[in-house]
Amino acid sequence: AANEYGWFMVVGGKVDFGYTGLASNENGWFMVIGGKVNFDYNGLVANEYGWFKVTNGKVDFGYTGQASNEYGTWNVVRGKVVF
Repeated sequence: AANEYGWFMVVGGKVDFGYTGLASNENGWFMVIGGKVNFDYNGLVANEYGWFKVTNGKVDFGYTGQASNEYGTWNVVRGKVVF
């Protein structure tokens, strides 16, 4: 849900300030930190579907190339790390 303070993860009608991870809506998958979408986040994030390249807070399904994190440098195809 969006308001004048940003976009938030809402569960059961309330903002879930304890949630950190990827969340999706009709606009895509977004990096949520402490219940709020972090549009400044750039990096790799894991969820139950794998690792994904996040650019400006949103999973970048258009990205193919390499991306690095604290575990190494990875090949990314259409936004998802491939092993």
